[in-house]
Amino acid sequence: MLTLSRDGAGIPADWLGVDMHVHSAASDGLPCVDTILERAKRRGIGVAITDHNTIAGSIEACEKANDVVVVPGIEVSSDQNVHMLVYFRRPSELESFFLRVIEPHCRSHLFCKGIHLPATDILASAKELSGFSALAHPYGNGRFHCIADEMRTEILALLDGIEICNGVQSHRRNDKANLLAQLTKLLRIGGSDAHVACACGHVCTYAPGHDAPSFLDAVGRGTSAVLSYPFSIKEALEDGMTIAMRYLWHAMHRQKVWI
Repeated sequence: MLTLSRDGAGIPADWLGVDMHVHSAASDGLPCVDTILERAKRRGIGVAITDHNTIAGSIEACEKANDVVVVPGIEVSSDQNVHMLVYFRRPSELESFFLRVIEPHCRSHLFCKGIHLPATDILASAKELSGFSALAHPYGNGRFHCIADEMRTEILALLDGIEICNGVQSHRRNDKANLLAQLTKLLRIGGSDAHVACACGHVCTYAPGHDAPSFLDAVGRGTSAVLSYPFSIKEALEDGMTIAMRYLWHAMHRQKVWI
């Protein structure tokens, strides 16, 4: 098993690491759920499959998890094209959120396009159902940074956290996201935004816990850290030509930690 290095990061050895932003073939990712679970097990981490506006991959992962911690989740795009990550403690809660809030407003077969709901309605519903919500890549894909100031303020007021490290965004954009989290006093999470298997685990959120409920509870208390780590060319080439060029810079970059 390949365990991610925390050398020099100051992260307790008994904290659970979870890649909180991974895409499967259920939306626009390349790897199947089995492959994602195998990579997570190999690296000694948990995983949240957060496909675009669908929960098929996440529910399948929960059913097949065995000894891998799976945090039920989804990435939802609002009608303003604001991207939000929403997590639940149990798969039944994710299913309820999806069936009640997301599915009735989905656009057919357009995973990366916004559903027919504003971000504030999505976030209010997630909060009502005890979900944990975070703004995904606020200065990357999506239009959060382009919408009116008043709307941004309303969205931020309903969020629990911000994705301050996204594996496919530049360090400049991630640093801006981290500053936004500091200014708004929102909780901080990170994930690889993996669309290929070898990127899974490149960015993890660490917190005390042994399962999805205890992990999310710790993150919700702010007892967590975000770590991005470098992985080898050999590891990246395991996926051959499927590895996109956008991952290569981040794959080779130095370790960085946010606590």
